[in-house]
Amino acid sequence: MSPSIRSTVAPLRKMGWGFLFVLIDLNLGPIDILPDFVGFILIYFGLSRLGERFKDFSRAKGFSLILLFMSIAGIFVPPVDYNSFASIPLYVHIFAELLSLLTLFLLVFIFRGLTVIGESGVFHNVKIQEVISLRKNGLLGLHALLMIMYPLAFNMDDTILTVIFIFTIIQIVFYLLFIALLFRMAKTMEKWSESVSI
Repeated sequence: MSPSIRSTVAPLRKMGWGFLFVLIDLNLGPIDILPDFVGFILIYFGLSRLGERFKDFSRAKGFSLILLFMSIAGIFVPPVDYNSFASIPLYVHIFAELLSLLTLFLLVFIFRGLTVIGESGVFHNVKIQEVISLRKNGLLGLHALLMIMYPLAFNMDDTILTVIFIFTIIQIVFYLLFIALLFRMAKTMEKWSESVSI
């Protein structure tokens, strides 16, 4: 595998594993077996490597670093409990919304970087740009929608919480599709490199 391909494939996979750590909460009692900060460390290093060649990933790297520190701070912040939403301290809600906003910016720049990679000749047999666009619109759209709906939950009945829950489930599906996209692009580039070197 050529050094240029390797410098893209490995970081894409690292980011894929990082987002998987962030997405999945696997608790053993009070201990999170897959802590978010480990995921953001993987994402940060993946973006650092990709940022050497693509400016959008370099921009995303700054947001991943802030999210890394926030995820460490988040260990000491109680999670949002929708069963007692209104009684949760205000700082918890502010922290949750700030986390969502920074994650949105992170994803915007990552998708912009993936679009640039998708324009390379490696994906000439795959409609990768369509896949990137669909998953970007779905994930970012749901992310923005949930951020808008979040404050509405203070002044409305429990119906809005049910709607938020449903959209959150759909968002998780799009997150999984996004992670699958990272691994798929890495695998396609790896296969292309092997076929060229034969």
